[in-house]
Amino acid sequence: MAAMGQPDAANLVLSEQARVGDGVSFGAHVVVHAGVGIGDGCIIGDHVVLGKPPALAASSSAPRDPPGPLELARGVVIGAGAVVFAGARVGERAIVGDQAYVRERAVIGAGALIGRGARLHGDTTVPEGARVAPAESSRGGQVNARHGRGARSRMAA
Repeated sequence: MAAMGQPDAANLVLSEQARVGDGVSFGAHVVVHAGVGIGDGCIIGDHVVLGKPPALAASSSAPRDPPGPLELARGVVIGAGAVVFAGARVGERAIVGDQAYVRERAVIGAGALIGRGARLHGDTTVPEGARVAPAESSRGGQVNARHGRGARSRMAA
């Protein structure tokens, strides 16, 4: 992948070290940090931040090693105002809703739906095809989400 996409989107900040597939659509005011990989046909909404490096408090118990690059597979949709950190992986055709927050090392399976305003903390795994309810928050670990239309999820402790 080369840095391509829709370079004329209003106020797009696209790192030269980002990889952008064919047919990617960017909304206005998007920031794409270095190392981000965006698959073919992804749709990135307005005011999205991709590949944000984590900033940890001195008292944080989170791992301090670099999380690696953010990878968005083919056909991913990222809603307006979402923030997806470096080190996260988003599977093919997954949807991350408006204003969702996906921390480093979170893994979202293919076809999963992350609801509007949901917060996935580091080391959270969302299975393929699962749905995380709007405004829900994970604590890391496996998300035990039901599958199917209108399903609600329950976070594992």
